[in-house]
Amino acid sequence: MSNFTLDDVLAINKELAALADVGIPTNLGRQTTRAAIPKTLEQINSSLSLRTSLGQSLVSAAVENQDLPPIYRSALETGLRSNNLSATLDGISRQATAESELRSTVGRSMIPPLIVLVIGYLGFIFLCLHYSPTIESLYEQVDQPLSRPVEFLVIMREWLPYWAKLLPLLIFGSVILWQRGGRGWQMLIPGKKRYSADIRNANFAHQLRSLVDNGIPLEESVPLAAQVTGDAGLIDASVALSDSYSQDEKLPQDAKALRAVPPLLRWVLTGDLGDQSLPEVLQFVEKTYLHKAERKAALWRYLLPMLIGAFFGGSIVLVYGISVFVPFVRLLEDLAS
Repeated sequence: MSNFTLDDVLAINKELAALADVGIPTNLGRQTTRAAIPKTLEQINSSLSLRTSLGQSLVSAAVENQDLPPIYRSALETGLRSNNLSATLDGISRQATAESELRSTVGRSMIPPLIVLVIGYLGFIFLCLHYSPTIESLYEQVDQPLSRPVEFLVIMREWLPYWAKLLPLLIFGSVILWQRGGRGWQMLIPGKKRYSADIRNANFAHQLRSLVDNGIPLEESVPLAAQVTGDAGLIDASVALSDSYSQDEKLPQDAKALRAVPPLLRWVLTGDLGDQSLPEVLQFVEKTYLHKAERKAALWRYLLPMLIGAFFGGSIVLVYGISVFVPFVRLLEDLAS
């Protein structure tokens, strides 16, 4: 039995809208954009208010309400049944917040390599404006036709007003696209799927612990916790687990229905925990997955700038070497011949 009222839920929704206003992400479904979150929450409030005014209990108004986004409905049910509405906030925002933090981490890690690229770009412009005329005049003084490397520098100098704008435009466009978000940027990050999976598994363990701590049977709490994550494979596996719990049987850990469940969670849900209680083990599992996700984020924070910096730095050195030494060496060869 929930101790919360409709006013408590409306207050939670008001907090969700406030979080969205200040840029803290909230997951109300794949089709719900940040700009649409306040309107979606208003519709949720209207739907819940209407149903409760007609005599439905708050839990029924949430559970049986197909107008609510599935993830929100599951998170709200979890909060109501566990007498912990903060679980609703956590269930809705944890995954989206983790992805936002990841994007910020990767974005910040790109700043040093970007500075190196800009310095190299300005250096190449300087090369075209000052080095190119000098070596061109040397060819004219010795009455020799321009070599191909020098011709290339001359062409780049002549077309400088056009291509010099290219990099600033690309940087500006990339920043705008990155800030606007979307799911496309995620494909550019190595290991992004595993990072999201770790956060999702931690969220599942956290939601399940909240329910089990409040005496909700496993056959009800496992599917509910899985639905909060929005992961189709985990939801399907939770249905099979719920059926086995209802029949007082345990699925084997290698069961086909549990393939979508990671090994650690699979052991917790089907194995022998010994003297440890399920909430204690779930808390350990949650911390384990969060630690794994944090290690991946730290790897991107330190390794990604070094790799990209090395790529840009090596490319700049190569371009400078070709642009400076190759024309000069060709000049010496032409003079010698």
